[in-house]
Amino acid sequence: WIFPGSSVHEELQNFSSAGIDNRAALRAATSTAAAFLGEAGQWGVIEPGARADLLLVDDDPLEDLSSLSRPVMVIAGGAVHDRGALDALLHARREAMADDRPPGEWDTEEPPPCDCIRSGSMSIVLGGADSGRFDYRHTAIEGGMVRVDERLEVAIRRRETSVVVDADLGLVSAEVHQTNLFGQETWSIARTENGYRADIREVDGHVTVTQAPGPLVPSDAIIETMAPLLAADPTERGLTGASVRLGELSQVEGHLAVEEADGVTRITVEWKHADQPSSVCSTVATDGCLIEIEQLTQAGTRVLRPLDRESEDAE
Repeated sequence: WIFPGSSVHEELQNFSSAGIDNRAALRAATSTAAAFLGEAGQWGVIEPGARADLLLVDDDPLEDLSSLSRPVMVIAGGAVHDRGALDALLHARREAMADDRPPGEWDTEEPPPCDCIRSGSMSIVLGGADSGRFDYRHTAIEGGMVRVDERLEVAIRRRETSVVVDADLGLVSAEVHQTNLFGQETWSIARTENGYRADIREVDGHVTVTQAPGPLVPSDAIIETMAPLLAADPTERGLTGASVRLGELSQVEGHLAVEEADGVTRITVEWKHADQPSSVCSTVATDGCLIEIEQLTQAGTRVLRPLDRESEDAE
């Protein structure tokens, strides 16, 4: 597993152990990594116009790479954090992730009084083991639109999403907040006259603004419970979706397949994301409630099942 932060230091030490000199190892972790991702000059260098993300240490990393794991100051997104501030941030993040908030309580603002179409709580099963919880609710709002709220909690990661789609399932707006041990990342997507604008604030405070043409339906990169809405038109068809990958809003092509059998509808959507294609198969009951969501990931098959079903299986 690769964990942001600690894994970088471990990989640098692995480079050194393999005989790579410290200067080359530092370049691999900074300017060379940026060039590989097509972002040369944007980060990984100290020059005008690049991200103001700097690490200050007491000792020379060319002599001892481990000094990088003992920063005396970090400048992230132009904000200066000395050692005391860094320790305070770490303490606050540990307390936030240890939050024992009762299940079902949402951080996001409650929608105005209106009709709740469906809602549920699901267990996340990865590799055969229970790895987290997923909650969702679909609410009818004025103008024939639907608001979709989702919350995912897995180990040290929490994500809350609020999306509005129109009567044709076109994306109207989206707000996404992701929190982990290292901070919070937020996405704000709004429909404009020419398509969509996304403002994405990363953990270090850096904001990227990107645009995409429209109209687009939300892909699985934005919300995971589109299946009940898609089931209203159970015909096989192509989809053009909105996706956020690698900090940018983009257009992604997808294909929807529908199978109706045994009183349920199975919706399979395959998305051709640039970095990693995905396949999501959702089983929907006749009342529109989700029975199961199965997604193929790099770590294996990820399955979401209703918590009440999990309890019945255990009995």
